[in-house]
Amino acid sequence: MTEDRKQQGLVLSESIEKNLTLVNIDSLKKGIFVEFGKIQEQAKRCIEKLQIRTPSLDKAAGELSGGNQQKVVIGKWVNSDAEIYIFDEPTRGIDVGAKIEVYNVMNELVSEGKCVLMVSSELPEIFGMCDRVIIMREGRKMGEVSKEEEHFNQEDVMKAAWGGKLS
Repeated sequence: MTEDRKQQGLVLSESIEKNLTLVNIDSLKKGIFVEFGKIQEQAKRCIEKLQIRTPSLDKAAGELSGGNQQKVVIGKWVNSDAEIYIFDEPTRGIDVGAKIEVYNVMNELVSEGKCVLMVSSELPEIFGMCDRVIIMREGRKMGEVSKEEEHFNQEDVMKAAWGGKLS
């Protein structure tokens, strides 16, 4: 899931329904024909599951609030039923309520046995959501800590990010 939902995550001029099913369109076809009933059904399930606030499936994705746009991006990829999900800055620019809903989706994926990798620059988010943290700087791994270790704290992670050693 891309960091920039408006530039790379959504087709803003298209409907929520189309955005939610773009990635998974092959599973919604019978032969060469798209089954529009299946598309609507999948989109409705996704809207309900992610609590996307919209008056209709036909509303353009660009007309939604930032949090609801982000949930559409997430819904699009969750519909793909992948084994590994990469969330790049999943809560950037959304309100606290939408953040909690995004975290719930991520936790649900993990409980289903899926692998979730989260890229985030928000330390409270990292410590609240992650079991293990890999600290990167300019494309290089600077350190790694897991929840059980004594270095799983903001001070040590920032130290490693700036090139310090975790002892």
